[in-house]
Amino acid sequence: MTTVARNIPYGATVEWGLIVASYVILFFGLHWVGADGAERFDGLSDLLANGHISPVRYSLVGPLFSTPLWYIGQRWLGDPRLGCAYYNWVLLGIALVGFWRLLHGLLAPSIIRRFLLLLVAGSMFPNHVQAYYAEVFTSLFVALGVLCVCTKRGAWLGWIAIVLGAVNTPAAALAAGAVCLYFALDQRRLRFVIPFVVVVGLIVAEAVLRRGGQTGYEGVHQNPTLMPYSGRPSFSYPMFLGLLSLVLSFGKGIAFYAPGVFAPAREWLQDKPELLKAHRTWLVFLLGLLVVYAKFCGWYGGEFWGPRYVLFASIPASFALALNLGVQRSIARSFATLLMLTLSIWIGADGMVFGQSEMGECWANGYALEHLCWYVPEFAAWIRPFIVSHALEMKERIFLLVYGVVYVYLAAPIVIFLARAAISRCVLHLRRVSEWRAWGF
Repeated sequence: MTTVARNIPYGATVEWGLIVASYVILFFGLHWVGADGAERFDGLSDLLANGHISPVRYSLVGPLFSTPLWYIGQRWLGDPRLGCAYYNWVLLGIALVGFWRLLHGLLAPSIIRRFLLLLVAGSMFPNHVQAYYAEVFTSLFVALGVLCVCTKRGAWLGWIAIVLGAVNTPAAALAAGAVCLYFALDQRRLRFVIPFVVVVGLIVAEAVLRRGGQTGYEGVHQNPTLMPYSGRPSFSYPMFLGLLSLVLSFGKGIAFYAPGVFAPAREWLQDKPELLKAHRTWLVFLLGLLVVYAKFCGWYGGEFWGPRYVLFASIPASFALALNLGVQRSIARSFATLLMLTLSIWIGADGMVFGQSEMGECWANGYALEHLCWYVPEFAAWIRPFIVSHALEMKERIFLLVYGVVYVYLAAPIVIFLARAAISRCVLHLRRVSEWRAWGF
């Protein structure tokens, strides 16, 4: 196993500069409040402007935390919607600081910086922070909460964050339950069931107080198309097909949108049991999300770029990939890491720059051909820019330049290792061939 040392002068400064630059350019994306995000916003506005508790079917736990931005938008921007449009961008910035503080002293600073850089530039977050949706809040709160609990740095705050994140998207209650069960079995303590009971209790309380006992999933269904299970309501999709699609489909599979999930982490964390446990817990929560959303009739996230409901996959993926970037064990492993890094940075760049441009065929005629965006490579969001040309604005060129610099910086040590290994092997074989005395008829 070879550890690749970075001999770049002021390496930490360069890495922090790339993190800041990658985060800042997200501010200039197309931030918007629409679809079910608009319903959440309307519910918040009804509460803040009129003092009325809205019966919207979506939870208001996450939107309530955007209250300061709502008032900023109303007072200084002329429209509270403009303030809330940047809510998830602000959440990501706060989370980056939180991850740094929680991991500081437990991991090498260079690994932490790579993790943060991948989160902000090599994950699904660049696309997700542009919308006023619930998945960013849930993903970041649960991830930070798990880290607090496992590192014992504010464990009670961690459980509160996990509970709030799960209540914000009630379908994630099963995933939160899986986390609680994992802790209960690991520690052999029944008290870890309490957070799950609180999650269920808060979900039920919100349903009763705001919606007369309805869960919010009643009547949810997708447009009927030629797909055999389309048009069914709520959580009625065949789980096996849903899992296959969420993991392996070209347009919605985490194998392409969060490939670092499959990167090994255990061998790099043998002497850091608290972080190994955190990574495993993240994977448990992700597995819970995959299981519950595999059954959902809109498992693909509706008219959305990538696998919307499993944004959480980007966190364990970025963490595991960051661990593998600085260490080269073999040519095969290093090449696999380089492939994951290449795909991860492109996912970040594609989500920020291209999104779902030139994909209108998927939603034409009542979504009749929507499945093309799920399964056909030529219509997958991350491949589409190579199929159909897209005129780039100057700011989009700058975005791509930043992502290109990030990629070169992170990939250079791996490329150098692979080049040296390839050259040494070629030289060895050339020497063997050039030994003329060994040749015979």
